[in-house]
Amino acid sequence: MNNKEIKSIKQEISEHSALSIGFQEDIFAKMTNPLTWQEAIKNEGDDLAFMAKGIHHSDLDIGLKSALVTAYVKAATFEEFKEMAPYFFSYKKTDEEILAEPISISRAMFLEFQHRSDKLFDYENDAMRADQASSSQKLSQLIDHVTTSLVSNNNQPLAYNPLTQTLAVLDGWDYMVEPGFEDGLISDYRRSENEAKLIVERLLDLDYQPLNEKVAVDIAVDDWQKDSDYLLDKLETYYDEAELPLPKAVRTAESFEAAYRIVSQPGDGCFGGDNIQEVAWKLVEDEFYNHDFLADKLNDAPGNAFLNTAYISELNDILKENNQEVVTRVVRGYSQGDVWSLSYLLDNNLDPDVTPEMVNAYLEHEIGAYYRGSLTSLSIYNQKNELVDQYTVDSEEFWPNESEKVQELTGERGFLAIETALALEELADPLDREGLKEFISKSPEEQAVDLQILQNDEKLSQRSTHTKGPRR
Repeated sequence: MNNKEIKSIKQEISEHSALSIGFQEDIFAKMTNPLTWQEAIKNEGDDLAFMAKGIHHSDLDIGLKSALVTAYVKAATFEEFKEMAPYFFSYKKTDEEILAEPISISRAMFLEFQHRSDKLFDYENDAMRADQASSSQKLSQLIDHVTTSLVSNNNQPLAYNPLTQTLAVLDGWDYMVEPGFEDGLISDYRRSENEAKLIVERLLDLDYQPLNEKVAVDIAVDDWQKDSDYLLDKLETYYDEAELPLPKAVRTAESFEAAYRIVSQPGDGCFGGDNIQEVAWKLVEDEFYNHDFLADKLNDAPGNAFLNTAYISELNDILKENNQEVVTRVVRGYSQGDVWSLSYLLDNNLDPDVTPEMVNAYLEHEIGAYYRGSLTSLSIYNQKNELVDQYTVDSEEFWPNESEKVQELTGERGFLAIETALALEELADPLDREGLKEFISKSPEEQAVDLQILQNDEKLSQRSTHTKGPRR
């Protein structure tokens, strides 16, 4: 199964339960990461303990087993879950997986494989020592080696550097890569809460009072419009504690702003002289750091008034005064329903050189690529088929100018398009090293023209040789 299908299994388990799709008992042998258990217990420990108390027999209850597996899956990284996936009944094994399972390798078979491998490397080394006339086979042989392992592995050769004799290969979709989860990243695929709540949690953790007061006022204004009873009860409590009557006009106020103008009159025993931010803050402060309460208030706003792009922009106006900013980006996958809203808290107090453009690129081409399944590795191989360098990349970034992207990523101008490199090696009179350097220094358009000239000259030379008659 590919990354996208495996991720859908993880999502289904996280949103429902492991029991909803079924699992094999052997899966517990894969649940051994203490850090994942720590996270699972932190998130689900109370529910698991409550379930365990209700079991009065020695065998582990199927419901508790399911809860344990579900909690572990929620906390697990994708790399961990990949190892667990075959133990769920909805996982479809490939022919290669089915064939591979019953095979056991004996010591004799291992020695035979090793012997054949040594022979293969001898053949390859002999080929590399061959003269320049046979060099046209070098690149094609290297490509064949890194893109097949008995069967195709979906690796894609993108560019070749004839000066260093290195091949740049985009690893196939079945190659698993974990993104770098930066400290500023708010989005978390392992959590079931929506993005709005995750943003709320991160912003509240900042404990930045100007931001808190802004959100408190917005909640109060919106809450009064929907149902003033909550805030009226809060106001009444304040006046009761001050042993003062709540002004009657407050009960018929049509907006929070109107109620504020009544209670903030000079001489009022509770809020006299306070500005609207101070009044709102006093009313919601005791519950403001309850993330569930605050997220519910924001998410229930009519017409999704909060935590949309416009509102985030308002919050950013305040955050920027503290050298901070919430960067959001909508990332799309390959299916119609594959759309993710990703967010990141940029803090230039900690990372002064990081820009919003850099964060957007990170969200699109690393985290977003991980979500849609296009995150992979660009591997650099030498003529001995050895891996000499590797980069985490988004495969979407390489089309249509593969070789130029490889040059940009590696900092090596020498990487040429595969077709161009093969054509150069097929020349009967190949360019020497200085000729290659001059060729590489030119633009792709100029290279195409020069290559065409070289090929035409070669054809003319061959015709001249074949048509030349005997001297008279």
